[in-house]
Amino acid sequence: MSFTRVKFDNWVRSMNSIENKQNLKKFILAFDLPRELHSERKRINIELRRINAKMIQFSIWESEKLEDLIRIAIIIKSFGGTSKILEEKFLF
Repeated sequence: MSFTRVKFDNWVRSMNSIENKQNLKKFILAFDLPRELHSERKRINIELRRINAKMIQFSIWESEKLEDLIRIAIIIKSFGGTSKILEEKFLF
């Protein structure tokens, strides 16, 4: 199979996008709010969806947008909850 210029350019673009995806750091937001704060929990979930965070479990979300996660963590703490942000790193 011979590469035409268009096929080659497409291949280079696809390789670059794979490299970029591998270089992106992901962060995990884990939080806890008291049970009676239903509307506050809903507001937090809406904010997390707005930044395209991915729900891993009910109060554990993944995102590449660290600044937005910090902002949301501060909101959670202002509601009286607890929050932690972790850098996702799998070793094995």
